Amino acid sequence: MDRVQKNTVALHAVTFCKVIINLFVGTFLVAEIFMMTGGDVSAIGWFLLVEFSALFVLYMVASYLCKKIKPCWIVRASVLISSGMLLAMLLWPDMLESHYLLLGAVFGMASGLFWGANNYFISRSFNKENTTKFVAWFLGLASVARVVFPFTLGALIDLESLYVTTVVVLGIGIIQIFATFFIEIPVQSSRSLDMRKYFRTLKEKQFVKPTMQQWFATMLKGLASYPTATVIIILTMTVYGTHMSLGALTSVFALTSVAFIVIFRRLKGRAKIIFLCLGMVLPILASGSLLLSVGYVTVALHQGLFMSFRKVFQSEEQSMRLNSTKFWGGEEFTLESNLLFESALFCGRMVAGLMLVIIGIIGATHLILALTITTMTVAFSVSAFLLQRWKGKYAQ
Repeated sequence: MDRVQKNTVALHAVTFCKVIINLFVGTFLVAEIFMMTGGDVSAIGWFLLVEFSALFVLYMVASYLCKKIKPCWIVRASVLISSGMLLAMLLWPDMLESHYLLLGAVFGMASGLFWGANNYFISRSFNKENTTKFVAWFLGLASVARVVFPFTLGALIDLESLYVTTVVVLGIGIIQIFATFFIEIPVQSSRSLDMRKYFRTLKEKQFVKPTMQQWFATMLKGLASYPTATVIIILTMTVYGTHMSLGALTSVFALTSVAFIVIFRRLKGRAKIIFLCLGMVLPILASGSLLLSVGYVTVALHQGLFMSFRKVFQSEEQSMRLNSTKFWGGEEFTLESNLLFESALFCGRMVAGLMLVIIGIIGATHLILALTITTMTVAFSVSAFLLQRWKGKYAQ
């Protein structure tokens, strides 16, 4: 096993633990904040705004540092920060209720450092085909985590306590720390981060317009993907009322997402196009059903269709984003490209966070939440369509 393969295995292990911690924070802590604040949607909006702002700033820091120091140290720092956050929650149990914005900032910092270094390694270590394989493996392992752990963590919270669940997740964080010591990613360039030179080179290669088209589609994905999942959490907790139900639904639909990805990979030609079209249309129809009635069936129907097709499009989008410089021969600008598209995700997420804050202020009725989730689902389908069209024109 060569160095790249060893790094790949170690990174998969670290990322697997990262997905579990993300599930705990992004699903159950968000649900807990919603319940603790008496169903205040604006509190969730502020949490997301703080988290995504910290993520973007630290992603920029990671992009700069990857040119100066070994990225494995940046990954190691990120997992130490996230584990420290979990430890602080155990030492100060009231932190979640009174300082949830601080937790959002710390978690965003850890995620920004992690994904900045992780994306750098993937983009610089693989060709286009192997990047796609790496992303597919990552999404496959992430799906396994999302099948097993949501129900487990939800049941632990309901049957034991949030404190006990946090202890379990901290144990996973400690395993993650040990796994980082098997990663050895060298510094591959001493050149400083240079966005001006990046755009000048794009102009010389006549690839500015395609890049900005991809940026816009990625921005729509940022607006729709994660925030839609957050609104789904709010609706699920409102309708079903327990962490176990939230975890059970998340686990079941993670399993269907694995099945959808397997089906998609095996389809060819026209059948693949039909499958993609269904993935753009059916979630919109399901969100429309929420406008008629917000209940057990309609919430589960939308969550199932959206989360399952989302993984298919996420695999396609992530591969194109990480391979972006390879389509015009600009591999030396990997960090600049990753930072540009991270800014697209950041802009979309900030708009979504502001929407949730405004909704919380005017009153988060079922109808308003249904309208919000319909709008975000349409945005996600438009993003998927634009990225597929972009892939047909430029990613060959």
